[in-house]
Amino acid sequence: MGNDDATTFDAVALLKIIDVSCPQQMLSIMKWVMEGNRGLVYLRVMRTGSAVLYGPSYEFQYGKGYTLRESENDRAILISSGRGVHEALGAADICEKERINIKVVDMPSIDEELLIRLYQTGLPMIFAEQNNGYIWQNLLKVLYRRRADAEISGLNQISTINTLNANGDKQFIHSATYEELVEVFDLTPAAISATILKNLKA
Repeated sequence: MGNDDATTFDAVALLKIIDVSCPQQMLSIMKWVMEGNRGLVYLRVMRTGSAVLYGPSYEFQYGKGYTLRESENDRAILISSGRGVHEALGAADICEKERINIKVVDMPSIDEELLIRLYQTGLPMIFAEQNNGYIWQNLLKVLYRRRADAEISGLNQISTINTLNANGDKQFIHSATYEELVEVFDLTPAAISATILKNLKA
């Protein structure tokens, strides 16, 4: 590997990727960035309007995920980021009508400790991501690094809904409205909830 390659690798390794889920979170992230010394930041901004998920006291922390919905009787965990969090909450509403409680987690940046804690609950985990499965792939990396047999044995409890094709390959995404795209990739609340209910009945 040449020096140029090493420099590129270092830059990618230090890049902070953040996926914004609501206007209040966006404000807090911008304040965090403006405090300085954040390094390279890639901020993924929503392409459509959204409701506010966080109150005015919310303070963004890089590397921290946020549980938006939970109960003592949760049957599964639904993880998303960005605008997908709103679809996840909608899916949880649909499941609740079937008397099935779902924990919903917003992960604007990767929270490795939270991912591990969620995984160790033994509950089915559904990653509904409007991208190539970034959070899910990071969970796999964390599990690989820790090499814990007890953890690896639970991979069959994970389901993914994202923009990869059936073979797990990236694909060209045609231009369309937000509503059309989430429909195509089964990322609507109805489609996500259908996946959850199917998995729980399997």
